[in-house]
Amino acid sequence: MNDPLHPLSDAELLARLPAAAALPDAPADWQRRALATWRAPAGVSLAQAVDALRQRVLAVLSFDSWAQSALAAGLRSTGSATRQLVFSAEGRDIDLRIAPSGERFAVKGQVLGPDDSGAVALTPEPVEATVYEAPLDALGEFHLADVAPGRYRLSLLLAGHEIVLPPFEVGSPSKDTSTG
Repeated sequence: MNDPLHPLSDAELLARLPAAAALPDAPADWQRRALATWRAPAGVSLAQAVDALRQRVLAVLSFDSWAQSALAAGLRSTGSATRQLVFSAEGRDIDLRIAPSGERFAVKGQVLGPDDSGAVALTPEPVEATVYEAPLDALGEFHLADVAPGRYRLSLLLAGHEIVLPPFEVGSPSKDTSTG
């Protein structure tokens, strides 16, 4: 028997393929029962079934520019109207920027870490208004425009993970200087 920590070389694998191909298939009844075990319940789409298999992970806030003291910003600094939040989860950092855009806001961000394709969903709390969605580009960046002020939760929908950020405020610092 081969050591599981040392996989077969290509030549060894090629030599074993004819023997593996000669193995009989499982009985048809067993195959049907196995497939039925993994079928989505009636009325559930394939996309919904895939979403249910995602591992849900809660991100942790590691930086919030609103939480900086006046001294940390510097004596000559007047501060910035753009808020920066950095979250960490599953070997990724999520850099989030919230900038005023007239009466509304632009929420931009980038997922830094393992290359993943996916999308983001910005959901208001409580869920009673527009949910903003955008795909991640090749650099892991996203842009959500014309976001109304309020409290939101951002979810990153990646291949095998759903990374959920703690709720945060989109608006002025006087409303809320903390997350959670």
